[in-house]
Amino acid sequence: MPSFTDLPSIVLTGFSGTGKSTVGQLVAKQLGWDFADTDQMIIRESGMSIPKIFETKGEAWFRQLESTALENALSRSPIVVAVGGGTLTSSRNLDIAQTSSIVICLEANPLEIYNRLFHESSTTDERPLLNTPDPLAAIKKLKADRQASYADSHWIIQTQTFESTEKIALEVLRGWHLCRVNFSHKLFRSTAKPTPFSGSRIGVSSERTFSPIFVDWGHLNKLTEHLAPYITNEKVFIISDDQVAQYYLTDLERTLRQSNIETQSILVPSGEATKTLSSASRIHGWMARNRAQRRDIVIALGGGVVGDLAGFIAATFGRGMRFIQIPTSLAAMVDASIGGKVAVNLRAAKNLVGSFHQPMFTFVDVKMLSTLPQRELRSGWAEAIKHGLVLDENYFAFLDDNWNSLNTLDAETTTKAIHWSAALKSTIVSMDETEQNGTRTLLNYGHTLGHAIEASAGYGEYLHGEAVSIGMHAVATIANNLGLSEDKQLLQIHSEILSRFGLPLRLTKRPSRGIKAAMLKDKKSVGNSINWVVLQRLGHPIVTTAVPHDLAISTLRNL
Repeated sequence: MPSFTDLPSIVLTGFSGTGKSTVGQLVAKQLGWDFADTDQMIIRESGMSIPKIFETKGEAWFRQLESTALENALSRSPIVVAVGGGTLTSSRNLDIAQTSSIVICLEANPLEIYNRLFHESSTTDERPLLNTPDPLAAIKKLKADRQASYADSHWIIQTQTFESTEKIALEVLRGWHLCRVNFSHKLFRSTAKPTPFSGSRIGVSSERTFSPIFVDWGHLNKLTEHLAPYITNEKVFIISDDQVAQYYLTDLERTLRQSNIETQSILVPSGEATKTLSSASRIHGWMARNRAQRRDIVIALGGGVVGDLAGFIAATFGRGMRFIQIPTSLAAMVDASIGGKVAVNLRAAKNLVGSFHQPMFTFVDVKMLSTLPQRELRSGWAEAIKHGLVLDENYFAFLDDNWNSLNTLDAETTTKAIHWSAALKSTIVSMDETEQNGTRTLLNYGHTLGHAIEASAGYGEYLHGEAVSIGMHAVATIANNLGLSEDKQLLQIHSEILSRFGLPLRLTKRPSRGIKAAMLKDKKSVGNSINWVVLQRLGHPIVTTAVPHDLAISTLRNL
């Protein structure tokens, strides 16, 4: 069983004065991990200051203490560890750090370091190697000697380009997330496997920001703890639907107002038919009347429809506002709320008008699923199953082994499943946030036909997950018929797991004539060609245009 220790720790290296301890504590707090400073560990264990150790025992003895401190700290993995500027110049120490950790170097130029140590800090006497008549020259020489070891880091951050330690901490998190994608040397398998500990953190890294995802059971009352670093006197505008609001809106408003956060709320009708430009225009007007400003925050409280609509509002009002996703449906928790895609539908096709706009964070309270209608719950598992089929056969096996516990919403098993699924999607999105290199296309498995089914049948006839389930089963059938699947059992694998989660395999009535037109309006189509995601075998997707349109339609008709 994957464990919490599958998450690589973070080791912060770099020269003195680059802020390793300060930044490390911020990062540890955000992740909910322990923090250790090896210099402070040495001082506590030896009962001596570092200058005293150098004076009485010598540098070699100090370096031995460094190695012991590093090993002891990393035995508590996952953890954030700040090490001394010379710790990783030892190849042994570097090996220790890189075996279980992402090593991130905080960089600064020698003059910047000199100013921080000798003009901004009162602890220069704790650095005996810089106790010379010309400390700037000593910094330049010592830093040059160590530069090769700093270059061996997985991620390097030029700290002087950031305006605050908080921004540096976010960059550390972004670097950690991007590097851990390749930590196991498997491109499409996240190292962030489900954990027996609650509240562990994953997220989407982009060029502009790190968008964390918090997954836990029954922690809605802790929202303001996560919101606190982002808010001073900003207002919060909650967008929800009339079904979700009766369960959670009052509690959410109370939680925010108890922290003296001014809060306004608006409700929309539940269902896909709400996700339109006219709905967006109405909410834009409401926000204008309530004097919303760009610095204020939008909260999406609801399923995928509300998340898309509220995210679209946040992306467009005032040329862009910050927003938070609080998904209440399973489909939104594992998929729709993650990745920054926000959009509304046109009559012609789904999600044609929208943007990429990452939330400040996504806050997943898995306990909310207990109020979800059974049909909605079943529908949501389609997206999780998709992640297992396309991205990670281990996750697929987890779903297959635990389908009964998941269908009955066992708290621990369901929380693990959602955390794992969210980690897989956030990993892919981080590699291709705006769909430029094709990686994110893999998440489209079953969706070309699924979206066409929704649009042609009329939004609401099929739930999104139901349409995607039929789409995945149809594409597996097509891949089998065209000889694209290497595994002849793959079609049966699809039908068995989708059936176990109560998902449909075929249409309840023949597809309408408009389904082909809707299919060609898929956002990932190019001209008259459609980029189809098919599986060669479990966890091994390919993208191809070699699926005739008529074959896709006839397959649906035969189903």
